[in-house]
Formats: sequence, C-alpha cells, structure tokens
Amino acid sequence: MTHKSWLTVCAVFAMLTSLVSSAQGQVPSTRERFSFAVASGTKAGVGGDGRFELSVTRWSSDAERDQMLEVFKESGQSGVRSAISNATIAGRMTLPGGLENTVRYARRSLRPDGGEDIVLVFDWRTMPWWDATLPASPLDATSSVIQLRLTKGGTGEGKLAVGKLREDKVTGVVMADYDAQPALLLDVRREATR
Repeated sequence: MTHKSWLTVCAVFAMLTSLVSSAQGQVPSTRERFSFAVASGTKAGVGGDGRFELSVTRWSSDAERDQMLEVFKESGQSGVRSAISNATIAGRMTLPGGLENTVRYARRSLRPDGGEDIVLVFDWRTMPWWDATLPASPLDATSSVIQLRLTKGGTGEGKLAVGKLREDKVTGVVMADYDAQPALLLDVRREATR
C-alpha cells in the first residue's frame, strides 16, 4: 500500500469515527423530570417510595403542535394518535418496578399566576389499573392524554383525559373539563435533571 493510499484510509477511518461519535452524541438529554404518586396506588402495592417518574427529553415543536391542531379539527379525539404516529419520542414515563411507557408529544404553556400546564400524549390507552373505581380512557381511545398543572414552585397535580379534549393554540390540545375530573396524579414534583 502506498503512502498516499494509507493516508486516504486513515482519513476515511477518522471521518467514520467522527460520524459514529456524533451520532452517539445525539441521544437527547433530559430537559425536565417529574415524579408523582397515584391516587389509591396502595391498592396496587404502589405506596411509600413507589413514585412514578416522568422525563421529558424534548418539547414538541410548533410544527407538531400545528399538525395536532389540524388533525384534531378534522378527526376529533380519535385522530390524536395519528397526529403523533410519526413523532420522535418526547420522553418516558417509568412506573415503579421499571416498566416504561413512551411519550410521543409534550407541550407546555405558562399560566398568568406563574404556574404552567404540561400536556403529554402517549400512543397507548391508559387504564388506572390500581383502582377499578377510577375512570379509564374511553374504550375507543388508542392514545392517552395526561395534563399536569404545576404551581410556580414546580409542584402540583395531574389528571388523565377521560373526558373531552379541546383545542389549545399553545399546547395543541388540553382537557376540556380539567376542573371536573379527579386528580389521579398526586404530589407532582419537578425534580432536578440528571
């Protein structure tokens, strides 16, 4: 092998190594972390330190929000899953014991009191298995929406969208009847990112 060929091989190897390192460096970092307890969680053995964790690795873009609004206007709640079907993962919810669920859409809006609402859309149907008396997602739902309402200090509650959604210009969708629904996610806390 000539010296020139050897330099070419080294240059190609260096370029490939750089590309692999760059690709590995593109793993999204956690932007926000939350933890919470669930209502009646002790019925399912989820008590004490059995807190659920939620990590948001990216906030959904304005383009994704516009897609959500467009599909929601055309198809209503049944179209929510198709609006997020090709979305890049936006985060994960980890249940006590390690089971994870994927967040496909995450948006937030600030409230006048300094708090914020966070809307999370999952491409699976939520069932509050820990208490059969609590409402579940509608039977025809193929996605689930959770809305967190946090104070300025980063604490609050969360609710599962078992009723109707309505469009929202900032987050795409929100619960139409937030105040009427029971809080299922309790003692929600914003945690330090790792």
